[in-house]
Amino acid sequence: MVYELIDHRVALIGDPLFPGNAVIDILRETGIGMEIISDVDDIFFKLKRGNIGLILIDIVTINPSIQDLIERLQSYVQEMPVIVMSAESTYRQLKSTLRFKEFYYLNKPYQNDEFLILVRRLLSTWALKSAAMKMQERLQLLEAEIDIYARAGHLLTQRQPIDEKLKGLFESIRGIVPSQAWNGVLIEPDTGEMVFNIVTGNIMGEDAPRFSKGQGILGKTVATMSAIFMEDVRDDEDFDPALDAILGLRVRSMLCVPLIYSGQVVAILQLVNRTDDSVYSDTDIELISPFADCAALAIANARLKTQIEEMSTTDHLTGLYNTKYLDAMMDREIKRGERFGTPMCLLIIDIDSYYDMCEKLGRDAGGELVKEVSQVLSSNITPVDTLSRYAADRFAALLPNITSEEGNVVAGKLRQSIQKHKFLSVSNSGEDVTVSIGLAAYPEHADQKEELVSLAHKALAQAKGEGKNRVEVAAKSKV
Repeated sequence: MVYELIDHRVALIGDPLFPGNAVIDILRETGIGMEIISDVDDIFFKLKRGNIGLILIDIVTINPSIQDLIERLQSYVQEMPVIVMSAESTYRQLKSTLRFKEFYYLNKPYQNDEFLILVRRLLSTWALKSAAMKMQERLQLLEAEIDIYARAGHLLTQRQPIDEKLKGLFESIRGIVPSQAWNGVLIEPDTGEMVFNIVTGNIMGEDAPRFSKGQGILGKTVATMSAIFMEDVRDDEDFDPALDAILGLRVRSMLCVPLIYSGQVVAILQLVNRTDDSVYSDTDIELISPFADCAALAIANARLKTQIEEMSTTDHLTGLYNTKYLDAMMDREIKRGERFGTPMCLLIIDIDSYYDMCEKLGRDAGGELVKEVSQVLSSNITPVDTLSRYAADRFAALLPNITSEEGNVVAGKLRQSIQKHKFLSVSNSGEDVTVSIGLAAYPEHADQKEELVSLAHKALAQAKGEGKNRVEVAAKSKV
């Protein structure tokens, strides 16, 4: 039988006093790779390096160092074959202590052909076994990766906030590319700022740290739209030490992968400090790529959903809420009032003589005026209030937790703020811009939404009828 020569080498361990020159000469003549072990600990280093396929122990005399080495090898070597060569008298002394899983004995003196046949056969067999073990390990890794990909795909279909989805998705990546920490950095579409929404696996919320557009290695990742990895970030002039403070650790190695959707970088996945004594590589990028594509799609979908939701609840001209949103907020506040007894006020605000000004100045100026009025009103209400565009020239404000008297004060301030403001859209016309306001309060004037709205409109009509630029409070409809 002809055995194929393979890359694995033979480790020869000989007695220091008798270094096994005959074995060395035989192996060299046949071209079989060989490592001569001169130090006891050297064998463990070379076994760990992974290019040894057979261990030869050439024993001439039994001494404490040989016995210690054999004991240590037997606890370390699992599958690799071992050949023990010695005189029969020496082997008899060792036989009871030899516990290698696969070992062979050659009695000295031996035939060279017999020795070479055994060495070639064991090396060839080990090559096949080693390849099979590596294939099995790779299959196990592939199964683990497929499982991670499947779980990631399932995660993306869940109804969760985008930060929660990204957190789960990126945690899966750590199972493939082990890292000390990871960050999810979103790119703001309008400003290009890089926001650390997720830092070392924790969702940051409103206090998320930020990098300005183009800052550091992250900025380079956005600019080049390509993944960047480095073994030591301190060697890169673009590294920003502020990252250490943000992460709470000393950054050594780094991998930044851009998440790209429709030709734009929407976010960056940043992995920090690989934890398995290796460095980031192109292979890591290949493994992460499917996750990066999924994450980019998830972010784009979340942003699109937000835009659609905003479009469905906001007025396109002013950016204020629309009547659909106002209606929902009124329902919520009335339910809260029924449960906790809290009051609220509804204001209907109308621009006086709006259509006359549009006829005089044109529709474009009328649109600009509506936007300017909306901005003045917005700047004079609190964040808990709801301001909406109610009609072409009309607005509505929902003021929770205040009575009609308190609401009347707020309405008066809104009216005055409009009267005092210099509106650019009508600055050359000599027109004065004022508003009339009708107010109805829950539950003082009505405890049903429809009735409350009707009373506010009646109060507005009264304000218009009594000269405009005034506030009128609804009369109580209940007995």
